[in-house]
Amino acid sequence: MPDTYHAKLADVVVGYSTRVGEGDVVLIESPVSAAPLVREVFRRVLRAGGQPQLRLSLETMVDSLLRNGNDEQLEWINPVRAEDFERADVRIVLLSSTNTKGLTTVDPSRQALYGRAHEQLGNRYLERAAAGELRGVLTQFPTNAAAQDAEMSLEQYERFGDRAGLGVDREPIASGRGVAKPGPAGARFRWT
Repeated sequence: MPDTYHAKLADVVVGYSTRVGEGDVVLIESPVSAAPLVREVFRRVLRAGGQPQLRLSLETMVDSLLRNGNDEQLEWINPVRAEDFERADVRIVLLSSTNTKGLTTVDPSRQALYGRAHEQLGNRYLERAAAGELRGVLTQFPTNAAAQDAEMSLEQYERFGDRAGLGVDREPIASGRGVAKPGPAGARFRWT
């Protein structure tokens, strides 16, 4: 049985924030730690008639790459990931960190090298969004690590996120209409 919190958030992400429709190719990116929300988003995409493309990751893999990879490996752009950015109609990113301090001992120059190399993907995403070719949303999945950073229990943090996202309303989507903010070059990014 679906968790009400995750089901409600998935409804907002799929039905309002990205307006997934029949035939949309939907890229869902998330670490495995957000599995309960991923499951609900996946189901909602299917119900809306979309084609979900799931890209799960392990948090520790980027950490390992940044610590152990050579410069060539840090700068490598996975061609499948680049193709995802070109083919998707919708991109849903679920953030979920189980260790918010994991990269504190990684050399900042290595993080910068990785970031500069992958900047082109971010720029392409923004170009397509500005042209109206790609809809997207990024939202936070509550974890104990994030709750601890906020000096809250996980339950308190979930309630805080629920209130911030208007999820306490019976009709969160209706309450959120008009909250969308203009993005770069007139692109519209939706509230979630």
